[in-house]
Parts: sequence; C-alpha cells; structure tokens
Amino acid sequence: MARTLTSKTTRYFSRRCLWRFQYRKPVPFQAHHKSLTGLLANRYPSRGIEFINVAFAGYTTAHSLVLLNLHVQSWNPDLLVIAHNFNDLTTMYYPNYAVDYSHFLNLPYFQKSQYTHPLARVLSQFRLTQSLAQKVRNPVHFSKETKIPFEAGAQVYRRNLESFLAIAHKEKVPVVVLSEPIREDREAFIKVMSHQPYAESATFPPFEQILEHHRAFNKIALSYAGRTQVFGLDTAKHFAGNAEWFSDFIHPSEKGLEVLASSLGDFLDDTKLLPGAKPLRTVQLR
Repeated sequence: MARTLTSKTTRYFSRRCLWRFQYRKPVPFQAHHKSLTGLLANRYPSRGIEFINVAFAGYTTAHSLVLLNLHVQSWNPDLLVIAHNFNDLTTMYYPNYAVDYSHFLNLPYFQKSQYTHPLARVLSQFRLTQSLAQKVRNPVHFSKETKIPFEAGAQVYRRNLESFLAIAHKEKVPVVVLSEPIREDREAFIKVMSHQPYAESATFPPFEQILEHHRAFNKIALSYAGRTQVFGLDTAKHFAGNAEWFSDFIHPSEKGLEVLASSLGDFLDDTKLLPGAKPLRTVQLR
C-alpha cells in the first residue's frame, strides 16, 4: 500500500481518550492496542499490522484535533479510529463555559496539579504518598437548577469532529467513528467522578439528563458515517446491558477490550476496509 512505511506494514491509529486503562485487575497499559494488533494480525497474516493507541487521560476532541494535525498525520496512517464523548460532554458542567475548554483546563489541578481536598493536597506533596492522593474521594455535586449550555457544547463538539474529519479527508485517510458505551448506573458514575480531583468544581445535572446528553453526543458522532471515507460503528448499543464489559462506569474491562477488538475486526471485514474501502452506512455490531 502506498501509505505504509513498508510494503507489508499497515498502521492504524486509535484516538480513544475516554477508554483509558483503569481496571479492577492489573492489566498492561498497552493492552488495548496489543489485543487489536494481535487479532488483526491473525486475520490478515500476510500484512504487518501496527495498531497505535495515542489515547491520554482526560483528552477531548480538541486535543485529538491538535494531535492529528501536528503528529499523527505525519506518520502516514492507513486508518483512523476515533471515539469521543464523555470528556467533551462534561466540560459543559463546569462554570463559565468557554468554547476552547479553557474554563475546564484552567482548573488548579490541571495548571498546578493542585488538589482541592485538604488531605489529598497533603498526600500529593510526598513521593511515597502521591498515589494515595488520587484515592481520596471528593464530593460530587448534582443540581436540578443548573443551567447547562448544551447547544453551545454540542456545536463545539461538532466543530472539532468536523475539523478532524476534514484533515483526514484531505490526507485521504478513512476514519471509523465509534459511539462510546457507558454503564447507566448512577452509583458507578459517582464512584468514578469522586476520584477525579477536579470534579468537585462541577455541578452535574440529574443523572438521567447526563445520560440524555451522552446519547445525543453519540448520535452526533455517528451522524458523520456515510461521508466520503467515514464509517460509523455503534459500540454503545452493543455494550448496553453488559456490565461485565466495563471496569467501572466508562472504561472497558479485559473482557470489554476483547469484545471491542473482535467487533472491530468483524467491522473491518464487513466494510471491506482492507483494502479499498467504500463509504457505508452505520453498521450495528453483531
């Protein structure tokens, strides 16, 4: 293939910031790209498969856009896989919403690694106890009275995704857009967010409204399927009701990673993305 580093190497890049690697059981950080690389290599033994996961904790579509523009496109990828939702979505729940997410990224934790909880702040000062600081639970605030700038947030989300797709289109790289699964479990949500040192600054709407916003963002993401060289894979629908596929509210377990790898392999077969992809409607997982 013309876009590969060698005649037998195919490179895939996954931009999946939300599914970073936190598990109930210790799992290697690179488990995701290893499982996908192994599965694809077994399916296509005549091709060298290299699946590179450029995910990083807390990244949004804005981060992925910069990463694609400054780095990933220069690596000559053959396929891009992108899944964003929750990190973009939750920026709307922090005060003084700004379209560049500066209202969120300027929080003390991101600027100075400063914890709001007094105990966590003390623990973070010493090397031996720094890991304990992240285990201190913070309050999670909900309010029915909170005004959520949903339309502004959705518009920024669309803008960033469309910019990402425009760069990929210019470089003639096909993109698979994934919807993002979550567990519809309020207690699991609180457990995850209470361990985020910045989340105390947010005021969340009722949990059902968070789920509505999440579904709306998934719908936006999948709406781009069918554009030239853009494909949609509805992983959220497939994961629904399978709590064992999650390690917590939003991150996949070992089993979830296996399901994701197998599903993406099936999807590449269904869409004939290797080689000579043609635009296809959103595909539901088997």
